[in-house]
Amino acid sequence: MARKIKNYSKRWASLKPSEKATRVRALEALRLMKEGRSLSNASKSVGISPRTAKSQLGRVLFKRKYRWHARPKDRVERGLIIYEMGRIVQIVVRDSETASLLGQYLNDAKKALVSGDKSVLKRYKKVTITDANGKKHRLETRLEKIKMIELSREDIEFSDIYAY
Repeated sequence: MARKIKNYSKRWASLKPSEKATRVRALEALRLMKEGRSLSNASKSVGISPRTAKSQLGRVLFKRKYRWHARPKDRVERGLIIYEMGRIVQIVVRDSETASLLGQYLNDAKKALVSGDKSVLKRYKKVTITDANGKKHRLETRLEKIKMIELSREDIEFSDIYAY
């Protein structure tokens, strides 16, 4: 009999679009749990059941004294967008630390666009991100290039950082 693979251990690339959307919601619920919300409250806030969140997050969640808790770090794959070499690139990262760094980068890029202050991006000049396939990526730190990318996008608002 074939062994069923748990959702949380499935590679991002092997997920169907609906499964990717569910994983993104589960990761959002995880973020809310790290802010102190219960599994039930966090999962319902993002539109999934606690059971679905548990199946998507697996060992990231653990039970202590009748309550579910989130580990501070995880190894759940997720697809994200970055700015690289003057364009938007979709990459898959393996862990929450890399995803957090990319979230900070995109937030700082947004701040730089609004304020025009390119010094906000200096800290990312030598940062290299390794994706789930082992490929290295350099983050775009030239404000002019980021402006060009955003101007060429169909919707001017900053969209979700997750890539579907």
